[in-house]
Amino acid sequence: MRVYQYNTATKKWTQLGADIDGEAKGDQAGRSVSLSADGTTLAIGATRNDRSAFDAGHVRVYKKEEAFAITSSSTPSVPENTTDLSYTAKANRNATFSLTGTDNDNAKFNINTSTGKVTFKKAPDYENPTDGNKDNLYNIQITAKAGTETVTKDVTIKVTNVVEAPLFSSTLKPAVNVPENTPITKVVYTASVSDASTKDAVSFSLEAPST
Repeated sequence: MRVYQYNTATKKWTQLGADIDGEAKGDQAGRSVSLSADGTTLAIGATRNDRSAFDAGHVRVYKKEEAFAITSSSTPSVPENTTDLSYTAKANRNATFSLTGTDNDNAKFNINTSTGKVTFKKAPDYENPTDGNKDNLYNIQITAKAGTETVTKDVTIKVTNVVEAPLFSSTLKPAVNVPENTPITKVVYTASVSDASTKDAVSFSLEAPST
């Protein structure tokens, strides 16, 4: 018996796995066949198989195994100023995880080998990116290993901006002496701030002091 899968792109049938033969000559393997609706489980009956008794017959069930793969997202994002990405590498089999490759930003991250959780070693700063291209896109490569099989996945972690409160760089309580009759157009004090989020607009207003 042979199992085939139809490829809609090439419009061809491709055999999956090797031929499935009966256990013994004349056991009539394949006399009855059942395939699950999703095509992943196949039951093959051999009506005259003698394994348990003469002509007792038996059924063999085959389950299609998915190719080993890392199934977690390849484009997670994280706000600046935190080491926790809330990102965990996952695979479709029990696996251990590691960071591999050299032409990337792996050195800035840790990964838990058993859970796959990825964290920054140092919290990223959106205004001062340290990734290779200085664009807040950190590229890492994750490798999963299950038994003798390994699979890798390239992941790009995007660091997003957080609007941060500005800090006054001018004197907060200046001793400014203004003589009377000073023109209203004369500048007597200039407020200034140092704002870490340089891309965020800063505006000023006057408010009555709290008592």
